[in-house]
Amino acid sequence: MALSLEKVLFITSFIPVAAFKTIARVGQATWGQARAAVLIGFILALIQYLAARRILKTNTYLEKAFLGFLLVGTVWVYLLPAEPAHLFVDYSVSILYLTLFLMTFLPQLLGFDPFTYAMAKQWYPPPVWGTDDFRLINFRITYLWSGVFGACFLSSTWGQGKPLYAIIIPFALCIGIGLVFSKKYPDYYLKRKYRVSPEAAAAVPDSAVKLIEGRIPDPSLTIESSGEVWVKMARGEIDRPKALLQGLYKVQGDFSLLSRMPQLFGAGRKSGSKPEFPKLYHTKIDF
Repeated sequence: MALSLEKVLFITSFIPVAAFKTIARVGQATWGQARAAVLIGFILALIQYLAARRILKTNTYLEKAFLGFLLVGTVWVYLLPAEPAHLFVDYSVSILYLTLFLMTFLPQLLGFDPFTYAMAKQWYPPPVWGTDDFRLINFRITYLWSGVFGACFLSSTWGQGKPLYAIIIPFALCIGIGLVFSKKYPDYYLKRKYRVSPEAAAAVPDSAVKLIEGRIPDPSLTIESSGEVWVKMARGEIDRPKALLQGLYKVQGDFSLLSRMPQLFGAGRKSGSKPEFPKLYHTKIDF
């Protein structure tokens, strides 16, 4: 499957920092070489930023963080005296982890979208972007990454830049915790929130549900799906929460009703008690 332009630009956003570290350390690793490496990295980061702005009309936090990191580094090594200027190159990995920590921790505290929000939009369809679940999931994943990058900063600083502490341990944290949590948590969250018991349908009294052809006026919740997807979800062949995130069906109205489905349709309800149903549900299925 061909990569989308958004994913290609996401991958290339790491090139400036990688180029800076590679050029700064290759060969004899002279001070002049290190200064040139910072400048080259900054130029590449600026090209990446402008290209994404022109093509996608927006920039990710990563692009902004890498550009800011290398801009500060360029000013640092070219304008400060030699001794303090060396600190940026000597502790550049720790400074980078600190930059990533601030990037994942501060924006949402200041009222901006969380770090993962822009990237999640590249992986999930527009209908789910405005949902409370989408935002909550991204907030939690972002704060997890804050903890990961904070741990990477402490590891690199405590280890004084030694490869074990500056590269191997942070890499293990990012892959083993950050990426795994980012991949697994959305499904885990949605399955726990929207699961319905196998006996749910049998628990609904006949008087509570009616099948009416046509549109119901002013429904509390509207679910739109193709007939094929609806049948597969009914058979359990498609994971319903995951299908929602993938845009296989759409939900409009009160999303909190989805989380109440187990209670409304029997799960967690006391034996013999009657469910309190909201106004009306409307389901649109195209066959």
